Amino acid sequence: MTHEWVNVHKPTGEIKHAIGNAWIKIGSDTIELNSVSSTHYAQGIDIKEYASRSYNGLLNGLLYSEFEFVLTQSFSLYPRKIAAKFIKTQKRRGKSSGDGAITQIQDLDKASNDLLDGHFAMGEYHFSLLVFGDSIDNVRQYRSEAQKSLSHSELLCVPIKIATDAAFFAQLPANWGYRPRVVGLTSRNFASFSPFHNFLIGKKEGNPWGDAVTRLKTLSGHPFYFNFHYTLTGDDNFNEKVAGNTRMIGMTGTGKTVALGLLYCQAQKYAQHSPFSTVFFDKDRGAEVMIRALGGNYLRVQNGKQTGFNPLQMNPTPQNISFLKRWVRQLVESKQHPLTTLDERSISQAVDTVMRMEKPLRRLTLINQNIAVGTSKEERENSIKARLDKWCQGGEFAWVFDNDVDLLDFNSATNIGIDGTEFLDNHDIRTPICLYLLHRMDEVIDGRRFFYVMDEAWKWVNDDAFSDFVGNKQVTIRKQNGFGVFATQLPSSLLGSPQGAALIESCSTEIYLPNPKAKHDEYVTELGLSEKEFSILKEFGERSRLCLIKQGNQSAICSLTMPGMSNELTLLSASSDELPLFDESIKEVGENPIDWIPIFLQKVREEKERKQGVRNEQHHLIVS
Repeated sequence: MTHEWVNVHKPTGEIKHAIGNAWIKIGSDTIELNSVSSTHYAQGIDIKEYASRSYNGLLNGLLYSEFEFVLTQSFSLYPRKIAAKFIKTQKRRGKSSGDGAITQIQDLDKASNDLLDGHFAMGEYHFSLLVFGDSIDNVRQYRSEAQKSLSHSELLCVPIKIATDAAFFAQLPANWGYRPRVVGLTSRNFASFSPFHNFLIGKKEGNPWGDAVTRLKTLSGHPFYFNFHYTLTGDDNFNEKVAGNTRMIGMTGTGKTVALGLLYCQAQKYAQHSPFSTVFFDKDRGAEVMIRALGGNYLRVQNGKQTGFNPLQMNPTPQNISFLKRWVRQLVESKQHPLTTLDERSISQAVDTVMRMEKPLRRLTLINQNIAVGTSKEERENSIKARLDKWCQGGEFAWVFDNDVDLLDFNSATNIGIDGTEFLDNHDIRTPICLYLLHRMDEVIDGRRFFYVMDEAWKWVNDDAFSDFVGNKQVTIRKQNGFGVFATQLPSSLLGSPQGAALIESCSTEIYLPNPKAKHDEYVTELGLSEKEFSILKEFGERSRLCLIKQGNQSAICSLTMPGMSNELTLLSASSDELPLFDESIKEVGENPIDWIPIFLQKVREEKERKQGVRNEQHHLIVS
């Protein structure tokens, strides 16, 4: 009512002396609300003539308004005798005035019977709508817009100019004596005016990790409090281990990478009061600028260049040693050359021997040196040693794992990015690298707040190692206070993966970006959208920057537009022609984000201006 939220302590005296936090001046039609920090204005409207019929959603148009308002309704039941008398009076007036149509008289007869049968009740009803603005001109415009909105529902509304003070104070409970324009309505009519529904607004607080990840804007202008975890509004689920797996589907050009980056950056708040780690499995370096801007480490695996991986320098724990034996078997086993029991024993003994050595000495080459070679020519040609040669010093893939030191450390920074652009297409090295990455990542899935992101998830889960990880880990990761976020361009790429069904079933939150070419079978049959949600999604413009967020059986339409931030958005999603500018900035001033971010953004602005100048010149030449 006073346009300002204030925490009020429980008073020792009467409540009326504690709740006043504004000076209120009431004129003939305008109310001025003055507080210590601001001044606002309000004007009201009420209903002069009601529609010929009522229906659920009668006032829905107000939900899409851009202005703030307070809608007040009250309903006090008539005793049945008084209600029957009211209907009888209406019927008599209709007959005596001569304008009572036969159908209206018949409707009143039916209403009288339904009332006596208890199908509905009647009562006194009052309605007022108070709109707010920062100036008198603002509030007058908003009042006009509200009247226009309600007129679409056949409601004739008029400004409140008489008894404005009474209408204002009638907003408070127990002030029914001040209510203007009290009319008789049925309980069915009242239900149409007061369905108690609204847009889904998410959950602001009481989430498993605390406050909401971020606040988005709905089409009505209301906030939507986004969370990866899905819990019921009103419940306090803080510190509970709840499913948070999320999938995001969006075509190229619909803002998928920016949306992913926005949520990723907003989630950094959870590192303030609790151990926190993230891993971003990236493709085409799309998230590198963002990861480095956050002070994180970004690993690019490039074919032929030293990776800095040396799994044998892990701590010699039973879990790590067991993994190393599986990992070496992966390096040498193939369909053409399956391992024998003797081969597996030989690998096991070699790993045990090397892991007892000092850490600086442990390398894959030493594993090979500790594996015996058969005596026959065939045994030597197909031996484990021969097959492992290509992974060791001097071999074709020595750059992958046979390195002096192991630089992979998921505890080295809060945010770790891994670019899989090149190695995901290299079938010889892909699975061994994925096995090692996932094993090391498991070190930070230890109960701390953790989530990982897979951009172009279909590409990652096409690998056997990731496919097994996704299939097995998604069911249990919530118990370790973690979750995964999977983004892809098209549902078909995800549905066609071996673990597509597991991914779909494990996701509690779904984000859908525009897709005018969406296929019914994919979105409705496979992904579970309703017919209405599917229809809405197809109507989104490709560049509308709208998204549909679904949790459980509820969904909301939100806007991801960030006007005036085109240059800054480059930090969330750098295009392929902007990455060289990023590389130049790092070379010029180093890797400290404080130093390179302003240099990079300046280069981006200059490049955009240069391109715009070229376009203007070309346009001038065409015109001339």
